[in-house]
Order: sequence, then C-alpha cells, then structure tokens
Amino acid sequence: METPLETEEESYQTIPVFYLFSSESEHSTQTVTPEPMAQNPLQQNILITLQGIQTALGQRNNTPLLLFRHDAQDPIEWLDDFKRAATTNQYDNKYKFQIVGGYLQGSSATWFSQETNPNAQQKIIRWAPANAGEDNIFFTIQFEIKFKTPILISKWHMELEKKTQGPGEVVTEYAKAIRKLIKWVDSGRN
Repeated sequence: METPLETEEESYQTIPVFYLFSSESEHSTQTVTPEPMAQNPLQQNILITLQGIQTALGQRNNTPLLLFRHDAQDPIEWLDDFKRAATTNQYDNKYKFQIVGGYLQGSSATWFSQETNPNAQQKIIRWAPANAGEDNIFFTIQFEIKFKTPILISKWHMELEKKTQGPGEVVTEYAKAIRKLIKWVDSGRN
C-alpha cells in the first residue's frame, strides 16, 4: 500500500509504507531514496523522520561487538573486528561513532573521553574521514595513532620475519596470517 503526499497545488513523491514498517518481508532490507521534490517544512520533517525510522529498523545486533582493553588486545585486530561486526549489523558511521566509546575500557576509555571532550584541542568528532587531510578529527585514524605503538609495530615485524607454515596448517590460512601481518606492518609506516 502506498501513501501519497499531496496538496492542492503540487503533487509529491509517494513513499511505500511497507519498506518502512515490515519486519521480515522481501522489501525490508531495501533502501528507499526519496527523489528531489518541492516540499513544505512539515512534509520535509515527516520525510526525515520516516527515513530515520527506516534506518533504525535496518540496524541489527546480530554480531556482538567486542570490548577493547588497551593492554590486553591488538588495537588493529580489534578495530577490524569492530568494523566487520558493525557492517554486519548495518551500522552507519554516525552510529558507530555514537557507540564506540561504550566498547572501550580502561586507558582507552579515558583517552576517548578526553579526545571527544568539547574542550579538547583537536576534538575527535566523527568515525572516519570522508576527505583527505581530515585525519586529526576522526576516531579510526586517531585510535590507530594512539594505540598502534612502535613496540607493536616492532613485534609485528619480528612475527613476520619468523613466521613459518606450521605442520598441518593449510596454505590459505598461512597466507592469510602473512597478509595480515604485512598489512599491519605497512600501515605502521607514515
């Protein structure tokens, strides 16, 4: 069923209601992108609200997000796992930034609180950069700078140099481990 938004003067876009409110229908995962049209402020607010509801309904919590404890975990692996789970759960960048602080513990939680404080010198304001040159204000960039220490990079170099295929280790798993170490070592270069 479709609900047209119309006035006496102009005809407006039709929004398929089943896209917004069905839970498991074949249409529930599709995104409705409104076409440009003339709207009065009330209609714009209604459309924005409906799009917000649609976005919220698309988010899932199927894949759990893990906590980051600075001293006990590899920051790059945690960030990769967080991104992968957030993508599976259909979280957009705005929502990832809103929730990431809740998954940081200890010194990383303190760091996040300080860096997102309105009085911070270079306040972190978003999840990831959209444009080159904006690195100083984005969580993903600043998180790597803060927690990917020279000691970790050195450790990854040593692991890479000593890595051999173990008995019974499948070639694809060995290659995957090598690629991961190379990625981490190369990303450590500035």
